[in-house]
Amino acid sequence: EEIIRLLNHPLITRQEKTKMLLNINRLDEERATQAIAKLRKAIEDREGTSAVAA
Repeated sequence: EEIIRLLNHPLITRQEKTKMLLNINRLDEERATQAIAKLRKAIEDREGTSAVAA
């Protein structure tokens, strides 16, 4: 559920969404937690980049 919410963020690319969704059923709890952390970091990094560019 958290992964889906993060994937719907506008800063996540279509390629990232597709890759994650293709593998979502194979994720165990540990890998799901890692995926959530990775998505959050990507969003934070891109928000920071957008703020600098604006």
